[in-house]
Amino acid sequence: MRSYLRDLIHAARSLAKDRGFTLVCVISLGIGMGGLVALATFTRMITAPARVVDTNGVVELLVLPLGPLRAKAGEWAIERWSYPDYQALREADLGMAVTGWALETIETGEPMPGEAAPPRTSALYVSTNYFSTFGVPLALGAGFEPAIDDTPSAAPRVIVSHDFWKSRMSADPAIVGKPLKVDGVAHTVVGVAPDDFRGHFHFFQAPSSLVFLPLERHPRLRERPALREDRTMDWVRMHGRLNEDVDLSRANAMVTVVVTSLAQQHPATNEHKAATVEPYAAMGAAGRPESRRVTSVILGLAGTVLVIVCLNISGMMLVRGANRERELSIRAALGASRRSLILHLFFEAVLLAFAGGALSAFVLFGIPAVGGWYMGAPVPPEIDLDATGVAIATGLCLLVSVLFGLLPAVRFSRPNLISAMKENTGGGARHTIRVHRVAAMVQIGTAIPFLVMSGVMLDRVRTAEFGFVTEGLAAARLPAPATSEQDPGFAIRRVRDNIQQAAGVRSVAVAGGMPIDFDSRLFRVAAMSEERFVTAHLTRVGENFLETIGATLLRGRTITAEDRIMAEPVAVISEPLATLLFPSTEPIGERVKVTMAEGREEEFTVVGVTADFATSQLTTERPQILLPLPDLSADALATSRTAAPSVFLIARGAPGDEPKLEAALEKELRDLGVKPQPGVAFAGIVTGQDMVEKSLGDLVSESIAVAVAGGIVLILAALGIVGVVGFMVATRTREIAVRMALGSSRLRVFRLMLSGIVTLAIPGVVGGLLLASVLIRTMEDVMGTPLTVGSTPLGFMEPVVYAGASAIAVAAALLAGLPAARRATSVQPMVAMRSE
Repeated sequence: MRSYLRDLIHAARSLAKDRGFTLVCVISLGIGMGGLVALATFTRMITAPARVVDTNGVVELLVLPLGPLRAKAGEWAIERWSYPDYQALREADLGMAVTGWALETIETGEPMPGEAAPPRTSALYVSTNYFSTFGVPLALGAGFEPAIDDTPSAAPRVIVSHDFWKSRMSADPAIVGKPLKVDGVAHTVVGVAPDDFRGHFHFFQAPSSLVFLPLERHPRLRERPALREDRTMDWVRMHGRLNEDVDLSRANAMVTVVVTSLAQQHPATNEHKAATVEPYAAMGAAGRPESRRVTSVILGLAGTVLVIVCLNISGMMLVRGANRERELSIRAALGASRRSLILHLFFEAVLLAFAGGALSAFVLFGIPAVGGWYMGAPVPPEIDLDATGVAIATGLCLLVSVLFGLLPAVRFSRPNLISAMKENTGGGARHTIRVHRVAAMVQIGTAIPFLVMSGVMLDRVRTAEFGFVTEGLAAARLPAPATSEQDPGFAIRRVRDNIQQAAGVRSVAVAGGMPIDFDSRLFRVAAMSEERFVTAHLTRVGENFLETIGATLLRGRTITAEDRIMAEPVAVISEPLATLLFPSTEPIGERVKVTMAEGREEEFTVVGVTADFATSQLTTERPQILLPLPDLSADALATSRTAAPSVFLIARGAPGDEPKLEAALEKELRDLGVKPQPGVAFAGIVTGQDMVEKSLGDLVSESIAVAVAGGIVLILAALGIVGVVGFMVATRTREIAVRMALGSSRLRVFRLMLSGIVTLAIPGVVGGLLLASVLIRTMEDVMGTPLTVGSTPLGFMEPVVYAGASAIAVAAALLAGLPAARRATSVQPMVAMRSE
């Protein structure tokens, strides 16, 4: 035991003496293993189930679209079912308990002091077996009675989430049995959900406050009882819990029988619908293929990081072994056994592993903790690192250090005594360094595409095309009208007319959205004579919309006030959409069909074509369709309240009039009961300059994120170069001494070392540039982030980006090799020759 302790202390002293070697190895292990565990944690985060949910046996029922329906949906699976299809599946013997649900937005409680309407809250309309299906016990109360599913006229009941109970009901322990107003109707509270349960959704998608209501009391069913038999509208989602004696394949078979029967009974609506039963996923089973793609990319990156770290550690150990070969030979000549030499080197590897593990644990613990402290919120458990994560990081460091660090050491623990004593150190390992030279080149080549793509993405700031005039533009998102409002449209028209009369206002428009509003409204559109659907951004707009935002109308006319009441629905489409739908014909007068929400299909006549302009974000696809904004009557809101549509009031003035527009909009928002937050700009108001700054700021942030990934790879590559150049110096000590003895200056030796570094980096740079050139021409996005914006190509910027990436890579290589190059210039010829 004493000998082990002595070896451990000696190893610690040896590492402390060689601080450069120790620092490089620890940083390599810390960054590499920290990044590896972080990627694994991110994978765990996106696949984590909802909190509190017992996922054992939980499944999701999805529609499999076939034929024309597949082209219309544009997805491999559809999450929504019609209400009668849901009833048929719920009542069938499927070997599972089926529950249906629909997420909406409602008003709850009484208006807050100074507010005109009660606060709006997310509401989950569910079957009465929802909580049992997901294995969630209530914290208080008995919950819904099963009879409610079959009794639409049952007395109103509600279950509140734990957050709602604490924030809105003062955590009243006797809340069960007390009333709560929902959309102005008194409901009896029959339960409180457990703490941390926000529905079966993923934590990052779950609403912070939630109430649960019986599906039978959904506003659609109450306002339109005919929906109970309407198979054309899909709006109910379904999950289930398999019985103990039923597996997934059997459940699929039983569901297929029922869905096939429905297709035979109702061919008009169900002919092209099949079904599948998929394991539960918190982010939705329909998104599993995309999650797998992201997970595969992440695992590939993690594997790349692991390989780089292994090569770096092996290279550094190779350098250290080469430098110490004479020392190990002397030890062996004095009687040290091979076992004692390996044990000494083993303890060095162990110490490096624990130091690297400590650094990675500090990074993995520290960054989330600092972020949580800065944001004033606890770190979510989905991304928090636990003891298991620390153990994995330390274990990986130990494995990499011992396995890939000890292998070169094992080789040097059996030195050729004669050659080691007579020749320059490391002569027998020169062929080994070739592998590490190639590895360093590959690492540099791997970093280059990240740097190039970062530069390409940064160039989007130059090529960004908004397509509308941002100067002199201001807009405000109006609060959702209260359900008690007799004529919500009247209030909006009154606000519009007031803004129109304000000083500096040239035109005003009301719309359900606007450019750069970060609200994705994607729908499937096709020409009437075609079954080829494309995805387009849909916006409901009022009169003067194009004029107000400053977009160009190329042909035809715009949406007018009369279009709201016209018998023939009309649409205005953008040039990109017109090119996709009507590549060889004039689109004016043609008819298009749009798959609306819930699967409904509506037809429109094209009356105008606009120039290309930005949609919800500057980087999103540009095809879009504009439809007339419907009259916001009380009846319209009652039948479409599930969407609680956003309404924007957009005002146009002269450039420089933005302050006047903001003041006018702020006054109207105050009259509507919207209150400003202390210390921040008035909520809901944005100007054209705000849109530009936010959009371009996002472009820069995305570019920086990709550059950081490339920077990490480049840092790891630089650490690998440290080992390669260090070995180069160690194996050429005698050559350098001879050169200096024959008259070579220190500057000449220094330049010789630097040229060797450049020679090492150039092949990797060239290979990386070739790979980057291929990638930017074949990839449309990087993990969902588009590489370009608009139609402007890179042009003259492409060689500039290539040159910049190459310069950064070569500079990093030179900086990494600089210490070893300076060490080469300090070789004393007489001392080096005498030691040989």
